[in-house]
Amino acid sequence: MTDVIPAAPGVAQSNREQFDAYAALLSDSPELFTMVETIAAPAAETTFDYLEVVGLNAAGQVVKASAVGGASRPVGICTTKIVVGAGVAGKKVAIYRGGHFNIDRLIFPAAYDDDAKKLAAFRGAPSPTQIVADVSKYHRKP
Repeated sequence: MTDVIPAAPGVAQSNREQFDAYAALLSDSPELFTMVETIAAPAAETTFDYLEVVGLNAAGQVVKASAVGGASRPVGICTTKIVVGAGVAGKKVAIYRGGHFNIDRLIFPAAYDDDAKKLAAFRGAPSPTQIVADVSKYHRKP
C-alpha cells in the first residue's frame, strides 16, 4: 500500500511499506475472518503465539493444538500473542477461523513435522473453520 503525503501545495510525495517475502496470507479466498473464543484455564502458565495453530477442547474452549489426529485438532490460528496464567479462566482471544495461510509462517505443534501434515492440518475441521493451509508458489523459507 502506498500512502500519499503532501510535500508542498500541488506536489505529492509517497512512501512505500516494506513487505515480508514470506507473507502469512497467500490470497483473499477463502475470506479472512476471526471469532472471539474463550481460552481453557491452563494448569500452568501458557503462551499462545501470534500465528500459532490452536484447537478446541470438548467444552469448545481454545487449547494448544494436539498431535496429528489428537483430541484438540487444529481449528484456528491465534491473531495475537497472549499469555494465560495458571488456572486463569474466562480469558478471551480472537482466532482466525478462515483464510488462505502460508504454512511456513504458521506455528504448528512439533508433531506436524513435514509439509504433508501441515497441508492437511485443517482438512475436515468443524464449521465454521474455512482455513486453507498452503505453500507459497514463489518463496519458501530456507
